This record gives sequence, C-alpha cells and structure tokens, in this order.
Amino acid sequence: MLRLKGSPAETVPITPPRRPIAPLDGPRHRLPATAGQRRLWMLDQIIPNPEVYNVFFLLRLAGRIDPVAARDALRETVARHEALRTRLVNDGGELSQIVAPRVRSTSS
Repeated sequence: MLRLKGSPAETVPITPPRRPIAPLDGPRHRLPATAGQRRLWMLDQIIPNPEVYNVFFLLRLAGRIDPVAARDALRETVARHEALRTRLVNDGGELSQIVAPRVRSTSS
C-alpha cells in the first residue's frame, strides 16, 4: 500500500508490475523498420558518417578484471536487449529490422 502525500489516513494500492514483453525468438525475428530506423538509415545513405552515432569514452578500472565474468556480463546484456541484436536490411526497397536470436552466456 502507498500512502498519499497530504492524506495520512488514505492509502492506495500499488499497481502490480506489467508482464514483460515476450522476446522475438523464432520465426518472428524479421519486422518492418520503424519510422526512426528508416530516418536514420536514410541519413546514413545520404551522408555516411557512423561516428556521429557512437559515443566513445575511456573507463579506467583499478584491480584485476575477470575476463570470463566480463564476457558473460556482456553476453547477458546483449541477450536481454533486442536493440543490441538488431540490424537493418534493405531487401528490394523494403527496409526491415532483423533481430538475431538470443544467445545464452556460458562460462567456458
């Protein structure tokens, strides 16, 4: 329960979390490109400059880095976020987004 500010005697129920969006594993991995994706793709065709959309930074870490843990963390992040597994394909004038299937991380 959540107490409303300014109303010490009133409480309201907290809304339960929404169901997570189902991943696109399987045959539904090819979708039409969104308006934003089409716009960025068109801009890249006119003025190809991939550096514009990249953010570079240097992060200094102290101590030892566990390469297996770092690799697994990166794999889990990519597995969780479809945007990191999506590419655009122009197939006969039809721009589509293709989401690569999830890859589970394994320590090996």
